[in-house]
Amino acid sequence: MKKLSSLLVLAVSFVVVSCASTTHPKKAIPAYFPAGVVNDFEQGWFGSDLSAMKEPVLSAAGKPSGYFALRILLLPTWGPPVAVRYETDGAHGTYRSVMLSGQGGYDPGKFKAGKTVPLTQGEIAALHLSLDQSGYWSLPQKDDVMGMDGDELVMETIQNGEHRVLVRWTPSANARERKLERLVSFYTSEFKKAGFWPQSNE
Repeated sequence: MKKLSSLLVLAVSFVVVSCASTTHPKKAIPAYFPAGVVNDFEQGWFGSDLSAMKEPVLSAAGKPSGYFALRILLLPTWGPPVAVRYETDGAHGTYRSVMLSGQGGYDPGKFKAGKTVPLTQGEIAALHLSLDQSGYWSLPQKDDVMGMDGDELVMETIQNGEHRVLVRWTPSANARERKLERLVSFYTSEFKKAGFWPQSNE
């Protein structure tokens, strides 16, 4: 009888969950990255966090020839997902920072902190200089370093109509050997400016 009762509870639970899923279907997550640039798992993982951040899909389509975009997404296994995004058409620009309430390796959570502000010409010029000095443009899209707990870094740029994506697991691990020291300095500086470094979920 006890076993039968347990089975009935499981069956009822399944029906309730199924009905809830049908009544409140999950919002479809757009493909944030061009086909073939990241694998299906990464497309879903990175996309779910960007969607929770209410971030747009970066694209050169319909943009002026001078359009430039940079987005830095960091997903710590045990810390809050954070991102900063720059967009400029050469003359004007905007900056957005965002932190979620969850954890990068699990449920991303909801909006916790962030801001959107216009950029000055000086800030746009300084951004390009810092990015150039970080070594980003000469690094391959991925390396062969993987791990379990750590930070997943995803950097996107759109320049001259090209959508470029760089993915690294915990760039600070063996940064010198992986030629990532300048890149680590660059993105940590960006998150410090946003007030998201050192990271905290408190």
